[in-house]
Amino acid sequence: MSGTGQRSLWHRRAAEVAVIVGLAVLGGSWSDVALLTTVLPGWPSMQPNTALAFILAAAALWCVREAPPQDARTRLRQFGIFCALLAGLIGALTLAEHLGHLDFGIDGLLHRYPAQPGETGQPGRMALTTAAGFTLLGSALMMLHLGRQFALAQGFLAIIAAFFVLLLLSNLYQLGERGIRT
Repeated sequence: MSGTGQRSLWHRRAAEVAVIVGLAVLGGSWSDVALLTTVLPGWPSMQPNTALAFILAAAALWCVREAPPQDARTRLRQFGIFCALLAGLIGALTLAEHLGHLDFGIDGLLHRYPAQPGETGQPGRMALTTAAGFTLLGSALMMLHLGRQFALAQGFLAIIAAFFVLLLLSNLYQLGERGIRT
């Protein structure tokens, strides 16, 4: 298989895994099966709006690879742009909620969470870094679909990769907010 064929297969598989994970999280949150909402037991659960953003980003990624690049008007390309826009919008609105101490109500659209005593933050809201990541990811996928600013899209993806590595290491080493083992 050529390098381009292998990359195309990798894109498809990554999109498929993201959709499966997103659907499992949505199913787990709707049926109250906590096991389906976490990557590993004891780790933070994925929120339904995060799962939806994963599914949308995966669909946009799949469309980038499957839609003919020379024809930007195909329905598949338009669907990919729409999915990238929605994934980025979910991230941007959640980011605005975090930074502006606002509540647009998007956290409870897919699942209502009762407020717990002593809980800080908004129930069901994706993490700040996740919101920033989806804002950048949606923007990068839009750029790839439109065939513009490829280097900037790669920069956004590098930032997202750095977020992921830092969050993964934080969870693996069980670091608290201040870098102290909790």
